[in-house]
Amino acid sequence: MNILKYGPVFLFFFSFLTFSKAQDENLVFNDKIYVDYIHTVQLTPIRSAFKDPIVQLNTNQSLSFSFDDFSEETRTYVYTIQHCNADWTPSDLTNLDYIDGLMEGDIEEYDFSINTLTPYTRHSLVLPNQEVRWTLSGNYLLKVYDIEDDHKLVITRRFMVFEDSQVFVDLEFISATGNFNTHQEVNFEVSYNDLRVDNPAREITVVLRQNQRWDNAIYANRPRSEGKQTLKYNTRGKFSFGGGKEFRYLDLRSVEQRRHNVSQIIEGLNTYDVTLYSDEMRSNKSFLRQPDMNGRFVIENTDQATRDKNIRSDYADVLFSLNVNQELEAYDVYLSGQFTDWQPHPRYKMVYNDVIHAYVAKPKLKQGVYDYMYTVVPKKGGTKMDLTELEGNWYETENDYSLLIYYHPFGARYNRLVGYYNYNTIDQNRINNR
Repeated sequence: MNILKYGPVFLFFFSFLTFSKAQDENLVFNDKIYVDYIHTVQLTPIRSAFKDPIVQLNTNQSLSFSFDDFSEETRTYVYTIQHCNADWTPSDLTNLDYIDGLMEGDIEEYDFSINTLTPYTRHSLVLPNQEVRWTLSGNYLLKVYDIEDDHKLVITRRFMVFEDSQVFVDLEFISATGNFNTHQEVNFEVSYNDLRVDNPAREITVVLRQNQRWDNAIYANRPRSEGKQTLKYNTRGKFSFGGGKEFRYLDLRSVEQRRHNVSQIIEGLNTYDVTLYSDEMRSNKSFLRQPDMNGRFVIENTDQATRDKNIRSDYADVLFSLNVNQELEAYDVYLSGQFTDWQPHPRYKMVYNDVIHAYVAKPKLKQGVYDYMYTVVPKKGGTKMDLTELEGNWYETENDYSLLIYYHPFGARYNRLVGYYNYNTIDQNRINNR
């Protein structure tokens, strides 16, 4: 094919596609850090650090993206976005179908850390912007590349864009069939007014999530029953989650004073060494109500009265320990929470110490407050995380749930995200995100 006759726009687009395919060999459609020198990646709505990375289409709502770079030299980063289906596989769309602007943008904003033992450069970005803007609803994957390292892929992050459609949800928490002491089960109805749905089983996909997690999300394609513009999802046992326990938490807002769960702080030449009090297994312990952030983390600094917490907050090597009588032969043990991307990342893998009879890990964390739990992953047979073994489940645990409704009419090439709702097990009040 003679691509020259199609002009410079096609040449740029063709080169971009060739480049993307060449550089995305290790790509996974998940939240992931691909290199050791990147830390504390955050993607949230602006001024809403505790919410999902989701915004409404055709509004002024924006996302804030940032990360810390431990490299000694200043690096240059570029990014692009890719549209995905409801199950986070690539959609059939091209970049030109859903991007208004450039196919690739520069991450130009960066600041150097101030008065920290651990030097770093904080890079930040607001989406959408003058360079890259989306035009369609659905799931998106943000991809960040390091120019200095041959355009190496370094970060991927999921986010969503939803439409202001006339889709409504009624949700009810019920006693879990056969697991009423440990699990939380959900029934819900989806009502649609302005959508033409000829085959709900093919055209509507509903995703139910607990505490913003994707690793254990439940996908519903077939409603149990259908009414006039109403779909009922109430199959007993289908939409059930382990209740878990309230999250453990670490208050690392200060490296000068010991706060909650901190046993010792030692200032070294290049970093702070923080030792936490040892934790115990909770799988056989009774439920205890305590406030938590449902797995999230937030960067905060109480050592300095400043608004520049993102560049004045230091890092510490934080020693976690979980007392266990003997090593678990069938499992690997990991720290888990939003700060680990809800993934069994090697950075947060624990090792068993025979001397103190405990699993230990010493990740580097930025000053802030962190919710966490201990999870196990089978040494053989997969990478699925399980919190039950070390933490246990309790039906009274306070959790957040979210519903996402995707619409894929006959002949369409992508999943539209036409509804997004949040619920909490305590107040059971719906937060309409429109």
